[in-house]
Amino acid sequence: MDEVKEKISTLSKAEKEELFEYLKRMINNEFKFEETEIHSCHKCNSTSIVKLGKYNNMQRYKCKNCGTTFTSKSKSIFATTKLGKDKWLTYAECFVDCLSLRRCAEKTKICLKTSYFMRHRILECIKQNDTQFIVNKNNKGQLDETFLPENFKGNHTKSENFVMPRKARKNGNEPKYIGVNNEKICIATGINDTNNVFLEIAGRGQLTNTSLQKILENKIESGSIISTDMRSNYKTILRLFNVKEHNAYKSNTPEAYKNLANVNSMHSRFKGFIKKLHGVATRRLDNYLAWFSWIENYKRSENKNEILMNSLINNSYSTTIREYKNTPYLYMEYWSNN
Repeated sequence: MDEVKEKISTLSKAEKEELFEYLKRMINNEFKFEETEIHSCHKCNSTSIVKLGKYNNMQRYKCKNCGTTFTSKSKSIFATTKLGKDKWLTYAECFVDCLSLRRCAEKTKICLKTSYFMRHRILECIKQNDTQFIVNKNNKGQLDETFLPENFKGNHTKSENFVMPRKARKNGNEPKYIGVNNEKICIATGINDTNNVFLEIAGRGQLTNTSLQKILENKIESGSIISTDMRSNYKTILRLFNVKEHNAYKSNTPEAYKNLANVNSMHSRFKGFIKKLHGVATRRLDNYLAWFSWIENYKRSENKNEILMNSLINNSYSTTIREYKNTPYLYMEYWSNN
């Protein structure tokens, strides 16, 4: 993942070392398990909670609304880990280097499955603390969409609830289609004047007005200046946001190459990112979009190391290992209707 390494370290070995030092301090602090005061349920956010004894010398709580029991560290990244601090420190260094899952497992001396879940717990925390994309009044932004083939990556031989809806395909043997089809996943993308980006799953096949409007909500301010291609969706939806100026360019023209260069360049980096991962399962794609967005949004930031540390300390993961295998597959109604 050489390209990703360059981005996350901004080509600086010193910054990579600094980031690891932040992560190391974060892990050391978290393994002290210092208690914090709890005011609401971790699961349903109800404030109707009562104390319920202690667990491992930590105050335990019970929610009167949903019945969940928890402590101040429940669902934090290190709350229920059976791995020692040394393992997490080694894995943090691997994560900063963007090593493959197998290489992370080898260096940390853990199994591949554990390496996989450790990565996704970190990614869930990063996703919660990602910067909010916005194009302000009188500022400029570029919008576009890109597509990835639907991917059912993973071992389904022991799956209880999933039946492969189509014949399995090996890498490089994807059907050759002209244009966009319903077996591709649409990803809406954008970049603004400050080089902040967003990437969000917009649906199956062509971009629709409904999904575009939902995605752009709170991202485009009235009076902003937006550049896109000639897709009619943009003209229709951007009118609802009262943009000051909408510049649409015909694809594959010198004007498009010049005025949509930033978003197209970002697409190229994103495709390289996905390629280095040897494909990403569509149902896990959201986490990897968050990872790529984080890399893009903070690669020029002077305090990106502190931002990552705070993401892991202050945010919690939402999916347990047992629940992870039951993550739903996206847009499967297409296959049931065909």
